[in-house]
Amino acid sequence: MRVSIAVSFTAVAFTLSSCASTSIAGARVYGRALHRVTVADVQAAIDADKRAPSEREHLTGAERISEVDVVSSDEIHIYHGRRLEGLWPYCVIRRVNGKWQFEVEIAMTS
Repeated sequence: MRVSIAVSFTAVAFTLSSCASTSIAGARVYGRALHRVTVADVQAAIDADKRAPSEREHLTGAERISEVDVVSSDEIHIYHGRRLEGLWPYCVIRRVNGKWQFEVEIAMTS
């Protein structure tokens, strides 16, 4: 009986921890591939986003990074500003030849 309770507790704890998110540079970091990248990868993607073309700042209207979605081990989406009704811009950052690079900005409806 005690063994089955311990196994059940461990399974629940593992399930809850797999849904956890973290925070880097003041932004919420989450995603289905969160455990496939390192903190250094996420920071490098944020740095690539900050080095993006100057036009991006004009397009987003919000420089502050609010959320980081780890889509895969080679793709990260970085959201800017607050999630409000209407447009919520994000930038696609991809790992190319081992380096994180800004690829495109997308305006998504929330």
